[in-house]
Amino acid sequence: MADVIIVGAGPAGSALALGLARTGCSVVLLDGARFPREKLCGDFLNPRAVALLEELSVAGAVRARARLVERMRVVCGSGVGFTAWYPKGAAGLAIPRSELDAVLVAQAAAARGVEFLEGVRAEDLLFEDGRVCGVYVRLRAGGRTALRAPITVGADGRHSVVAHRLGLIHKDRRHRKMALGARYELAPVEAGTAEVFLAPRAYAIVNYLADGTANLSLVADQQEIAVARGEWHGAWRRLLARFPDLDRRLDGALPAGPMRVLGPMAQRAARAHFPGGLLVGDAAGFYDPFTGEGVCAALECARMAAPVIVGALASGGLERLSEYERVRRRALAGRFRLQRALQAVIQSQRAARACVGALARMPAAAAGLLAWIGDARRAVRAPARESGCCGT
Repeated sequence: MADVIIVGAGPAGSALALGLARTGCSVVLLDGARFPREKLCGDFLNPRAVALLEELSVAGAVRARARLVERMRVVCGSGVGFTAWYPKGAAGLAIPRSELDAVLVAQAAAARGVEFLEGVRAEDLLFEDGRVCGVYVRLRAGGRTALRAPITVGADGRHSVVAHRLGLIHKDRRHRKMALGARYELAPVEAGTAEVFLAPRAYAIVNYLADGTANLSLVADQQEIAVARGEWHGAWRRLLARFPDLDRRLDGALPAGPMRVLGPMAQRAARAHFPGGLLVGDAAGFYDPFTGEGVCAALECARMAAPVIVGALASGGLERLSEYERVRRRALAGRFRLQRALQAVIQSQRAARACVGALARMPAAAAGLLAWIGDARRAVRAPARESGCCGT
Protein backbone atom coordinates (compact mmCIF):
# COMPACT_ATOMS: atom_id res chain seq x y z
CA MET A 1 0.00 0.00 0.00
CA ALA A 2 1.31 3.43 -0.96
CA ASP A 3 1.61 6.34 1.47
CA VAL A 4 -0.37 8.71 -0.75
CA ILE A 5 -2.82 8.42 -3.63
CA ILE A 6 -2.97 11.50 -5.88
CA VAL A 7 -5.99 11.74 -8.16
CA GLY A 8 -5.07 13.89 -11.15
CA ALA A 9 -1.70 14.23 -12.89
CA GLY A 10 -1.89 17.87 -13.98
CA PRO A 11 0.62 20.44 -12.68
CA ALA A 12 -0.60 20.21 -9.06
CA GLY A 13 -0.72 16.42 -8.91
CA SER A 14 2.53 15.79 -10.77
CA ALA A 15 4.43 18.45 -8.81
CA LEU A 16 3.15 17.03 -5.53
CA ALA A 17 4.06 13.48 -6.53
CA LEU A 18 7.56 14.62 -7.46
CA GLY A 19 8.01 16.56 -4.22
CA LEU A 20 6.75 13.69 -2.05
CA ALA A 21 8.89 11.12 -3.84
CA ARG A 22 12.00 13.15 -3.09
CA THR A 23 11.24 12.87 0.63
CA GLY A 24 10.97 9.08 0.41
CA CYS A 25 7.17 8.78 0.29
CA SER A 26 5.57 6.16 -1.92
CA VAL A 27 2.91 7.59 -4.23
CA VAL A 28 0.26 6.31 -6.61
CA LEU A 29 -0.42 9.03 -9.18
CA LEU A 30 -3.41 8.36 -11.44
CA ASP A 31 -5.26 10.16 -14.20
CA GLY A 32 -8.13 9.18 -16.47
CA ALA A 33 -6.46 10.88 -19.45
CA ARG A 34 -3.56 9.76 -21.57
CA PHE A 35 -0.65 12.14 -22.01
CA PRO A 36 0.09 14.35 -23.80
CA ARG A 37 -3.43 15.76 -23.62
CA GLU A 38 -4.94 18.97 -24.95
CA LYS A 39 -6.65 21.31 -22.51
CA LEU A 40 -7.99 24.85 -22.76
CA CYS A 41 -5.47 27.02 -20.96
CA GLY A 42 -3.80 30.39 -21.38
CA ASP A 43 -0.50 28.54 -21.96
CA PHE A 44 1.32 31.00 -19.71
CA LEU A 45 3.59 30.62 -16.70
CA ASN A 46 4.28 33.74 -14.65
CA PRO A 47 7.72 34.34 -13.08
CA ARG A 48 6.74 32.78 -9.78
CA ALA A 49 5.60 29.62 -11.55
CA VAL A 50 8.97 29.45 -13.31
CA ALA A 51 10.74 29.80 -9.95
CA LEU A 52 8.65 26.92 -8.55
CA LEU A 53 9.63 24.78 -11.54
CA GLU A 54 13.26 25.62 -10.75
CA GLU A 55 12.74 24.24 -7.24
CA LEU A 56 11.46 21.00 -8.78
CA SER A 57 14.47 20.89 -11.14
CA VAL A 58 12.23 20.74 -14.22
CA ALA A 59 12.47 24.35 -15.44
CA GLY A 60 15.18 23.48 -17.96
CA ALA A 61 13.00 20.87 -19.66
CA VAL A 62 10.09 23.32 -19.74
CA ARG A 63 12.21 26.19 -21.12
CA ALA A 64 13.38 23.96 -23.97
CA ARG A 65 9.79 23.90 -25.25
CA ALA A 66 8.76 27.42 -24.28
CA ARG A 67 8.98 31.01 -25.47
CA LEU A 68 10.27 33.69 -23.11
CA VAL A 69 7.79 36.38 -21.98
CA GLU A 70 9.60 39.44 -20.64
CA ARG A 71 6.83 42.02 -20.90
CA MET A 72 3.07 42.43 -21.11
CA ARG A 73 1.17 44.71 -23.48
CA VAL A 74 -2.27 45.82 -22.26
CA VAL A 75 -4.74 47.51 -24.63
CA CYS A 76 -8.15 48.96 -23.74
CA GLY A 77 -10.45 49.87 -26.60
CA SER A 78 -8.54 51.26 -29.56
CA GLY A 79 -5.22 53.01 -29.10
CA VAL A 80 -5.09 53.22 -25.30
CA GLY A 81 -2.49 50.98 -23.77
CA PHE A 82 0.87 50.41 -22.16
CA THR A 83 3.70 47.88 -22.13
CA ALA A 84 5.26 46.85 -18.83
CA TRP A 85 8.39 44.80 -18.24
CA TYR A 86 8.91 42.19 -15.58
CA PRO A 87 11.77 42.96 -13.17
CA LYS A 88 15.24 42.35 -14.50
CA GLY A 89 16.13 38.67 -14.14
CA ALA A 90 12.49 37.56 -14.06
CA ALA A 91 10.39 36.39 -16.98
CA GLY A 92 7.38 34.28 -17.75
CA LEU A 93 7.14 31.43 -20.23
CA ALA A 94 4.59 30.64 -22.93
CA ILE A 95 4.20 26.90 -23.45
CA PRO A 96 1.29 24.73 -24.63
CA ARG A 97 -0.43 23.12 -21.68
CA SER A 98 -0.12 19.71 -23.34
CA GLU A 99 3.67 20.06 -23.37
CA LEU A 100 3.92 21.40 -19.83
CA ASP A 101 1.80 18.56 -18.48
CA ALA A 102 3.84 16.04 -20.46
CA VAL A 103 7.10 17.30 -18.96
CA LEU A 104 5.80 17.29 -15.39
CA VAL A 105 4.09 13.91 -15.56
CA ALA A 106 7.17 12.32 -17.17
CA GLN A 107 9.38 13.64 -14.37
CA ALA A 108 6.94 12.44 -11.72
CA ALA A 109 6.48 9.01 -13.30
CA ALA A 110 10.25 8.52 -13.46
CA ALA A 111 10.76 9.41 -9.80
CA ARG A 112 11.61 6.60 -7.43
CA GLY A 113 8.61 5.67 -5.33
CA VAL A 114 5.96 6.91 -7.80
CA GLU A 115 3.61 4.52 -9.59
CA PHE A 116 1.85 6.32 -12.44
CA LEU A 117 -1.48 4.89 -13.62
CA GLU A 118 -2.35 6.50 -16.93
CA GLY A 119 -5.87 6.20 -18.34
CA VAL A 120 -7.16 5.04 -14.94
CA ARG A 121 -10.15 7.06 -13.81
CA ALA A 122 -11.20 7.65 -10.19
CA GLU A 123 -14.94 7.05 -9.80
CA ASP A 124 -15.59 7.24 -6.07
CA LEU A 125 -13.97 7.49 -2.66
CA LEU A 126 -13.32 4.69 -0.21
CA PHE A 127 -14.29 5.47 3.41
CA GLU A 128 -13.34 3.82 6.68
CA ASP A 129 -14.25 5.03 10.17
CA GLY A 130 -15.49 8.33 8.80
CA ARG A 131 -12.41 9.22 6.80
CA VAL A 132 -11.25 8.79 3.23
CA CYS A 133 -8.84 5.89 2.90
CA GLY A 134 -8.54 5.51 -0.88
CA VAL A 135 -10.43 5.55 -4.17
CA TYR A 136 -12.37 3.25 -6.42
CA VAL A 137 -10.97 3.36 -9.95
CA ARG A 138 -12.07 2.18 -13.39
CA LEU A 139 -9.26 0.17 -14.94
CA ARG A 140 -8.09 0.52 -18.54
CA ALA A 141 -9.05 -3.06 -19.31
CA GLY A 142 -12.46 -2.61 -17.70
CA GLY A 143 -13.68 -3.47 -14.26
CA ARG A 144 -13.34 -1.58 -11.03
CA THR A 145 -10.99 -1.93 -8.08
CA ALA A 146 -10.13 -0.16 -4.84
CA LEU A 147 -6.80 1.54 -4.12
CA ARG A 148 -5.97 2.25 -0.47
CA ALA A 149 -3.60 4.72 1.19
CA PRO A 150 -3.42 6.64 4.47
CA ILE A 151 -3.75 9.94 2.56
CA THR A 152 -5.73 10.75 -0.60
CA VAL A 153 -5.21 13.97 -2.53
CA GLY A 154 -7.69 15.46 -4.99
CA ALA A 155 -5.71 17.14 -7.75
CA ASP A 156 -8.31 16.44 -10.41
CA GLY A 157 -9.26 19.96 -11.44
CA ARG A 158 -12.48 21.94 -11.57
CA HIS A 159 -14.60 18.80 -12.01
CA SER A 160 -12.84 17.02 -9.15
CA VAL A 161 -14.40 13.66 -8.29
CA VAL A 162 -12.83 13.93 -4.85
CA ALA A 163 -14.22 17.39 -4.05
CA HIS A 164 -17.67 16.70 -5.51
CA ARG A 165 -17.99 13.35 -3.74
CA LEU A 166 -17.32 15.14 -0.45
CA GLY A 167 -19.82 17.90 -1.26
CA LEU A 168 -17.20 20.62 -0.92
CA ILE A 169 -17.65 22.54 -4.19
CA HIS A 170 -19.58 25.82 -4.31
CA LYS A 171 -20.21 27.85 -7.46
CA ASP A 172 -19.51 31.58 -7.40
CA ARG A 173 -22.85 33.17 -8.34
CA ARG A 174 -21.40 36.67 -8.71
CA HIS A 175 -18.64 35.87 -11.17
CA ARG A 176 -20.00 33.67 -13.95
CA LYS A 177 -17.49 33.61 -16.79
CA MET A 178 -16.82 31.29 -19.69
CA ALA A 179 -13.85 31.11 -22.05
CA LEU A 180 -13.37 30.26 -25.70
CA GLY A 181 -9.90 29.36 -26.89
CA ALA A 182 -8.27 28.81 -30.29
CA ARG A 183 -4.81 28.77 -31.80
CA TYR A 184 -3.72 30.73 -34.88
CA GLU A 185 -0.65 30.90 -37.07
CA LEU A 186 0.38 34.35 -35.94
CA ALA A 187 3.71 35.99 -35.16
CA PRO A 188 4.13 38.40 -32.22
CA VAL A 189 4.25 42.14 -32.84
CA GLU A 190 7.24 42.37 -30.50
CA ALA A 191 9.57 39.62 -29.32
CA GLY A 192 9.15 38.54 -25.72
CA THR A 193 5.67 40.05 -25.42
CA ALA A 194 2.29 38.66 -24.38
CA GLU A 195 -0.88 40.72 -24.80
CA VAL A 196 -4.10 41.49 -22.96
CA PHE A 197 -7.03 43.27 -24.65
CA LEU A 198 -9.88 44.76 -22.61
CA ALA A 199 -13.44 45.39 -23.79
CA PRO A 200 -16.77 45.95 -22.02
CA ARG A 201 -17.33 42.94 -19.72
CA ALA A 202 -14.82 40.85 -21.66
CA TYR A 203 -11.11 40.42 -22.25
CA ALA A 204 -8.74 38.58 -24.57
CA ILE A 205 -5.33 37.08 -23.80
CA VAL A 206 -2.76 36.30 -26.50
CA ASN A 207 0.31 34.19 -25.81
CA TYR A 208 2.76 33.54 -28.62
CA LEU A 209 4.27 30.05 -28.62
CA ALA A 210 7.63 28.68 -29.71
CA ASP A 211 6.15 26.86 -32.72
CA GLY A 212 5.03 30.10 -34.39
CA THR A 213 1.41 29.91 -33.33
CA ALA A 214 -0.52 32.14 -30.95
CA ASN A 215 -2.92 30.94 -28.27
CA LEU A 216 -5.93 33.26 -28.03
CA SER A 217 -8.46 33.08 -25.19
CA LEU A 218 -11.65 35.14 -25.10
CA VAL A 219 -13.38 35.44 -21.72
CA ALA A 220 -16.86 36.92 -21.24
CA ASP A 221 -20.00 36.61 -19.13
CA GLN A 222 -21.50 33.15 -19.18
CA GLN A 223 -24.78 34.20 -20.78
CA GLU A 224 -22.99 35.74 -23.76
CA ILE A 225 -21.21 32.49 -24.63
CA ALA A 226 -23.76 29.96 -23.40
CA VAL A 227 -26.44 31.46 -25.67
CA ALA A 228 -24.48 30.04 -28.62
CA ARG A 229 -25.55 26.53 -27.51
CA GLY A 230 -22.73 24.80 -29.31
CA GLU A 231 -22.38 27.31 -32.16
CA TRP A 232 -19.14 28.51 -30.68
CA HIS A 233 -17.80 30.10 -33.85
CA GLY A 234 -20.69 32.59 -33.87
CA ALA A 235 -19.95 33.59 -30.28
CA TRP A 236 -16.25 33.81 -31.17
CA ARG A 237 -16.90 36.26 -34.01
CA ARG A 238 -19.22 38.43 -31.91
CA LEU A 239 -16.74 38.63 -29.05
CA LEU A 240 -13.72 39.20 -31.27
CA ALA A 241 -15.44 42.20 -32.85
CA ARG A 242 -15.16 43.95 -29.47
CA PHE A 243 -11.37 44.02 -29.82
CA PRO A 244 -10.82 45.93 -33.09
CA ASP A 245 -7.02 45.97 -32.92
CA LEU A 246 -6.88 42.22 -32.36
CA ASP A 247 -9.63 41.50 -34.88
CA ARG A 248 -7.73 43.33 -37.62
CA ARG A 249 -4.53 41.47 -36.81
CA LEU A 250 -6.29 38.11 -37.09
CA ASP A 251 -7.73 38.97 -40.50
CA GLY A 252 -6.31 36.31 -42.81
CA ALA A 253 -4.57 34.36 -40.00
CA LEU A 254 -5.05 30.62 -40.31
CA PRO A 255 -6.49 28.55 -37.44
CA ALA A 256 -3.96 26.08 -36.04
CA GLY A 257 -6.31 23.88 -34.02
CA PRO A 258 -9.89 23.33 -32.89
CA MET A 259 -11.86 25.77 -30.76
CA ARG A 260 -12.25 24.84 -27.09
CA VAL A 261 -14.74 25.94 -24.45
CA LEU A 262 -14.37 26.22 -20.69
CA GLY A 263 -16.85 27.28 -18.02
CA PRO A 264 -18.62 28.39 -16.02
CA MET A 265 -15.29 28.93 -14.32
CA ALA A 266 -15.49 30.42 -10.83
CA GLN A 267 -15.90 27.97 -7.98
CA ARG A 268 -14.35 27.24 -4.61
CA ALA A 269 -14.13 24.41 -2.12
CA ALA A 270 -15.62 24.99 1.32
CA ARG A 271 -12.30 23.78 2.66
CA ALA A 272 -9.15 22.29 1.16
CA HIS A 273 -8.68 19.48 3.67
CA PHE A 274 -10.87 16.60 4.81
CA PRO A 275 -10.46 13.56 7.05
CA GLY A 276 -7.81 11.55 5.25
CA GLY A 277 -6.73 14.00 2.59
CA LEU A 278 -6.31 17.35 0.83
CA LEU A 279 -7.39 19.24 -2.28
CA VAL A 280 -4.74 20.97 -4.41
CA GLY A 281 -4.84 23.08 -7.55
CA ASP A 282 -8.16 23.85 -9.25
CA ALA A 283 -9.88 21.14 -7.19
CA ALA A 284 -9.52 23.48 -4.19
CA GLY A 285 -10.78 26.54 -6.05
CA PHE A 286 -10.67 28.38 -9.37
CA TYR A 287 -11.65 31.98 -10.02
CA ASP A 288 -10.51 33.53 -13.27
CA PRO A 289 -7.53 33.18 -15.64
CA PHE A 290 -6.97 36.94 -16.10
CA THR A 291 -3.84 37.16 -13.96
CA GLY A 292 -2.37 33.97 -15.43
CA GLU A 293 -2.03 32.36 -12.02
CA GLY A 294 -3.80 29.02 -12.55
CA VAL A 295 -0.68 26.91 -12.98
CA CYS A 296 1.26 29.01 -10.48
CA ALA A 297 -1.37 28.45 -7.80
CA ALA A 298 -1.37 24.72 -8.58
CA LEU A 299 2.41 24.50 -8.15
CA GLU A 300 2.24 26.64 -5.02
CA CYS A 301 -0.43 24.36 -3.49
CA ALA A 302 1.72 21.31 -4.21
CA ARG A 303 4.71 22.99 -2.57
CA MET A 304 2.67 23.78 0.55
CA ALA A 305 0.95 20.39 0.73
CA ALA A 306 4.09 18.23 0.56
CA PRO A 307 5.60 19.07 3.99
CA VAL A 308 2.18 18.86 5.65
CA ILE A 309 1.66 15.37 4.23
CA VAL A 310 5.16 14.25 5.20
CA GLY A 311 4.64 15.55 8.74
CA ALA A 312 1.27 13.81 9.08
CA LEU A 313 2.70 10.50 7.87
CA ALA A 314 5.72 10.74 10.16
CA SER A 315 3.66 11.50 13.25
CA GLY A 316 0.76 9.23 12.43
CA GLY A 317 -1.54 12.12 13.26
CA LEU A 318 -3.60 12.69 10.15
CA GLU A 319 -5.42 15.52 11.90
CA ARG A 320 -2.29 17.54 11.09
CA LEU A 321 -3.56 17.76 7.51
CA SER A 322 -5.66 20.71 8.67
CA GLU A 323 -2.43 22.74 8.83
CA TYR A 324 -2.54 22.90 5.02
CA GLU A 325 -5.75 24.95 5.20
CA ARG A 326 -4.12 27.67 7.26
CA VAL A 327 -0.95 27.78 5.17
CA ARG A 328 -2.85 27.83 1.87
CA ARG A 329 -5.23 30.59 2.88
CA ARG A 330 -2.43 32.76 4.19
CA ALA A 331 -0.43 32.32 0.98
CA LEU A 332 -3.24 32.77 -1.55
CA ALA A 333 -5.66 35.20 0.10
CA GLY A 334 -3.92 38.27 -1.31
CA ARG A 335 -4.01 36.86 -4.82
CA PHE A 336 -7.71 36.15 -4.66
CA ARG A 337 -8.37 39.69 -3.45
CA LEU A 338 -6.32 41.06 -6.34
CA GLN A 339 -8.24 38.92 -8.83
CA ARG A 340 -11.57 40.25 -7.57
CA ALA A 341 -10.34 43.85 -7.67
CA LEU A 342 -9.13 43.47 -11.25
CA GLN A 343 -12.41 41.89 -12.28
CA ALA A 344 -14.31 44.85 -10.83
CA VAL A 345 -12.22 47.16 -13.01
CA ILE A 346 -12.70 45.01 -16.14
CA GLN A 347 -16.48 45.01 -15.71
CA SER A 348 -16.54 48.78 -16.20
CA GLN A 349 -15.11 50.02 -19.49
CA ARG A 350 -14.82 53.53 -18.10
CA ALA A 351 -12.81 52.30 -15.11
CA ALA A 352 -10.67 50.07 -17.33
CA ARG A 353 -9.80 52.93 -19.73
CA ALA A 354 -9.02 55.25 -16.82
CA CYS A 355 -6.71 52.70 -15.18
CA VAL A 356 -4.94 51.77 -18.42
CA GLY A 357 -4.53 55.43 -19.33
CA ALA A 358 -3.08 56.22 -15.91
CA LEU A 359 -0.63 53.32 -16.07
CA ALA A 360 0.46 54.41 -19.55
CA ARG A 361 1.51 57.72 -17.96
CA MET A 362 3.19 56.02 -14.99
CA PRO A 363 5.55 53.33 -16.33
CA ALA A 364 7.06 52.59 -12.92
CA ALA A 365 3.60 51.89 -11.50
CA ALA A 366 2.76 49.69 -14.48
CA ALA A 367 5.94 47.68 -13.96
CA GLY A 368 5.20 47.40 -10.24
CA LEU A 369 1.67 46.11 -10.90
CA LEU A 370 2.96 43.53 -13.38
CA ALA A 371 5.59 42.38 -10.90
CA TRP A 372 2.92 42.06 -8.20
CA ILE A 373 0.50 40.15 -10.42
CA GLY A 374 3.25 37.80 -11.60
CA ASP A 375 4.66 37.47 -8.07
CA ALA A 376 7.98 38.37 -9.65
CA ARG A 377 9.37 39.82 -6.42
CA ARG A 378 9.74 36.30 -5.07
CA ALA A 379 11.33 35.14 -8.31
CA VAL A 380 14.16 37.71 -8.26
CA ARG A 381 15.42 40.56 -6.13
CA ALA A 382 16.22 43.24 -8.67
CA PRO A 383 14.88 46.67 -9.73
CA ALA A 384 12.27 46.76 -12.49
CA ARG A 385 13.12 47.91 -15.95
CA GLU A 386 11.29 50.98 -17.15
CA SER A 387 7.99 50.45 -18.95
CA GLY A 388 6.97 52.29 -22.08
CA CYS A 389 3.65 53.39 -23.56
CA CYS A 390 2.40 51.52 -26.60
CA GLY A 391 -0.76 53.51 -27.19
CA THR A 392 -1.62 56.96 -28.40
